[in-house]
Amino acid sequence: MQEPEEGTASVADGWRWRRTAAKLMLLGGLTLATLEVCLTGNSSPSLHAGMQFVLGLAGQTANSQQACLANEEQFNGICYLQCRIATGGASPKRTGPATCCRSMSIVCFFMQSHTTTSDGLAIGGGAGFGSAAHVPGVGGSCEDNEEPYVGQCYMKCSTLTHNVSATRMGPASCCVGDPGDCLAGKIAPISDPAFEAGGGTGEKAQPHGPDKPQLLTGDLTTMSKNCQPEEERYNGVCYRKCSQITGGRLPYRRGPLTCCKDNGYFVSFFTCMLPTNVQTDPGLNVGYSASGDKVGPHPPGMSVKCLSDEERFAGLCYESCSKLTNGSMPYRIAVTTCCKFPLTSQCGPDDVLVTWQADTGGRAFNKMPHAPPMRPS
Repeated sequence: MQEPEEGTASVADGWRWRRTAAKLMLLGGLTLATLEVCLTGNSSPSLHAGMQFVLGLAGQTANSQQACLANEEQFNGICYLQCRIATGGASPKRTGPATCCRSMSIVCFFMQSHTTTSDGLAIGGGAGFGSAAHVPGVGGSCEDNEEPYVGQCYMKCSTLTHNVSATRMGPASCCVGDPGDCLAGKIAPISDPAFEAGGGTGEKAQPHGPDKPQLLTGDLTTMSKNCQPEEERYNGVCYRKCSQITGGRLPYRRGPLTCCKDNGYFVSFFTCMLPTNVQTDPGLNVGYSASGDKVGPHPPGMSVKCLSDEERFAGLCYESCSKLTNGSMPYRIAVTTCCKFPLTSQCGPDDVLVTWQADTGGRAFNKMPHAPPMRPS
């Protein structure tokens, strides 16, 4: 009888091991799903979702963090702030763009109580685009010899014109003189096709998106571990207290969507199975904002606020009037109007600047006004 080729047996053994492991994982998942329903009353996700996840494990590589920043991890080709950092180690496994798990990833497909979903988890660890998640190698700021304009990086007007026209007024326009006078239209800009250029070489010789990675100010590994007084921590993320949401009727959180009457391990096993003693509702999956903004559950140390170069007006974030006017008219009194004084009644014709350029957001959001994002405090 012909001897099997060398290595054939080991390959077959490997496939047998994989099939056995898959069976054990699915059997364990079914067991965990049953326990989840018994303990919390939550229905588990479909078995199909679990199977899809098991198949997806084979596609993961040990080098998944290459090209992301040091405080980030890669998921489906996008760099995110590490779940370990965002949740203070409580839910270290990322299972989705806005989802972290407190134990083995497969468990979260069957046990809802181990899964935490929050927009505050879907952020990057860099300074660019308001700490947004980003593709590897992208997500920072313009180069040192560049300036942003409407979300693109251009070579500085001061460099292009040898400081003669230092204020950029358009893709191909620069203005000489006081920036406030330029923005007010008191000084006509100089237009030249050569001004529409990037500060680099090759493709970056043309205007381009920001792509210079920068870490956020401060050490994110030491983000605050404290939630607000109106909040409670579950799976490393801050939720509004169940006692406040339910008026004290169901004061104990047993899951992202679940509040219960009791919290003792043995007592709650029975009491939380009674419909009158437990509530599972998407409306319980909320955080708390002292400013009155609607906010989801969020990692400690995160908050809903505008960026450092912005100010809030009528619920949206705009580039600050102080920055737009170089401090000469620092008070925003309308979407397109900045003033020397904080009250509209104090602002005469010579005290205001009315310009469409005031209707812009900060450079990290491509100069577009936007709702306040959830970001590190």
